[in-house]
Amino acid sequence: MNKQRDMLAGLGLRGLASTPTILHPYWGGEGAKPAWGGASLPDGSYESFGAGDQVAALVEEVAPGLEGPNPLLTLARRDLIIAVDLLWVLVPPDRSNAEVAELGAKAGTYAEAKGRPGWLDEVTNDQQFLTRLAVEVDAWQPQATSPVAATEWESFGVADVWDRVREGASRLVSTPSRVVGSAAVAAGRAKAQSAVALFLGDVLIYLDRRDDNAGRPGPITQVVIDAVDQALDAVTPADPHLVLMGHSMGGNILYDILTHYRPNLSVDALVTVGSQVPFFEELKLFQSSDASIPSPTIVKQALRSGIRHWLNIFDRQDILSFSGRAIFDRIEDLDYSTGASVLGAHTTYLERPSFHRRLNERLHAALVP
Repeated sequence: MNKQRDMLAGLGLRGLASTPTILHPYWGGEGAKPAWGGASLPDGSYESFGAGDQVAALVEEVAPGLEGPNPLLTLARRDLIIAVDLLWVLVPPDRSNAEVAELGAKAGTYAEAKGRPGWLDEVTNDQQFLTRLAVEVDAWQPQATSPVAATEWESFGVADVWDRVREGASRLVSTPSRVVGSAAVAAGRAKAQSAVALFLGDVLIYLDRRDDNAGRPGPITQVVIDAVDQALDAVTPADPHLVLMGHSMGGNILYDILTHYRPNLSVDALVTVGSQVPFFEELKLFQSSDASIPSPTIVKQALRSGIRHWLNIFDRQDILSFSGRAIFDRIEDLDYSTGASVLGAHTTYLERPSFHRRLNERLHAALVP
């Protein structure tokens, strides 16, 4: 989670606060806990699924169909932004830090600005690609076209940071086969089914236990409410904006809190990422849901005035994310394409430099006069 937090602080919130306060309440401990440890998931006799295959499965999630002796260069020639995203997704969490996130911000901004630079035709393999990318990104300073691009990039131990990026890339480059054969297919199915099963479990547990018989918030709801109150207390002149962001089920919990448990709270921006809020509202699952809407006179669900801006980000490949513009008024739907598989699209939004760069642009447009 520190990897995602560093990316959000270094890029997603760049220019919005001198030192942003970022809180990440963990409510999963109160979520789904299969009594038999998930024994209901189909099992079978699968071939070995070792470390190399795990990297292969990760690559298949974030960049499906990536093959050949030089997959990074092949991908970069097709889409440099996605190639940079993949490099940062592959950085091991224990090797990521604020400097890695900072370099990801600059590399992503470079990729966005350059499109398909000519030097991609001059390099012939993945190692040359990584070396040239480092040289070009280190030497580049962007034009002041946005708060992110206008940054005077800090000078830090660049060589060491690039070594961490290369370490992540080496996990791919050294993998002899990428997602080939029954082992990877079986393991990929098991991983996807496990993720979906736990998601459904969290949904059911939350809906059943979000409050008690007296209407008091349940454990999951209270964990998030406490973090929201703590974030509100952290608002200062140097960090003036209250921005709440929820990924997947977290977006549903935040919406329930803002419309029922803390209906008077003023929020500068609500950001829902890969979330199901529009679908849950269609099913009338929220505490504030009104079964009489839509009607001939009320076409959409009104958004509380205290929620000043709502950014709802989804990927069309992500089957667990939904569009809200036909359901809510004053919601801004943003279609973010990761180029990933169904599972990768849902789980890697927050690890991609391009996601945080675009989020930063939208937040600046909404919050900065």
